[in-house]
Amino acid sequence: MNLIQARWLLLISSVVAVNVVAAPVSFDTLTYNFQLDGGGGGMSVLLDGVSAESFCDDYFGGISWGTAYTANVSGMTSTSNLSNTMFGGVTNWQNTDIGGVTDPNALARYQMVGWLITQYNLSAVPADSPTNDAIQQAIWEILDPAGNPAIANIATTVPVSTYLNAAGAWYSGTTVGQRDSFLSGFEIVSDPGTQNNGQPFQEQIIDDPPSPTPEPRGEAMMIIGLLTVCAFARRRVWNRS
Repeated sequence: MNLIQARWLLLISSVVAVNVVAAPVSFDTLTYNFQLDGGGGGMSVLLDGVSAESFCDDYFGGISWGTAYTANVSGMTSTSNLSNTMFGGVTNWQNTDIGGVTDPNALARYQMVGWLITQYNLSAVPADSPTNDAIQQAIWEILDPAGNPAIANIATTVPVSTYLNAAGAWYSGTTVGQRDSFLSGFEIVSDPGTQNNGQPFQEQIIDDPPSPTPEPRGEAMMIIGLLTVCAFARRRVWNRS
């Protein structure tokens, strides 16, 4: 192998190394940035040592501040595997209509919740504003298999139906590709097997998280292919000369 070929192989191997999958991740809770009347809110967290913002999506779980967890990370696009999430395996939902979307499956519910997270007014003072409270309650109702009245009875001055209907309208008014594009940066951080003082791990959703260890991507594979083709093409030119 000559020096030029060695350099090509080194460049190709470096592209592959950047796209190594590392899972599960280390999830360290730091502190709440805001907490709503119902108990949910947003947190600053460390995900594989990188700062991110996460949001509670299940009403009955629990997390201890300053505690490190090892959790699974899943996407919420049409090609995502939801088997490691809290609600991915649920097929019998009591609340069968979400904003006009009839009997949405787990993926549809996660996607509606992802969209609702983008509707928070994170600059509101105080953060537990009536609007943010209503959004949080809507998130909990969407991902509540049993239709628990403890969630439905959380007091808000803004009708929760406003955001349930808005989430349903967004879902109905978008295509699979549009939803995938919008939610491509969202991740579900979950560990259904972990117990925290008798409670399951409180599942979190991260909006546009950092990616210290990104998954293999089609673009990277295409680059590798192009580099390989170029290497062989140049080798053929050199041989002819």
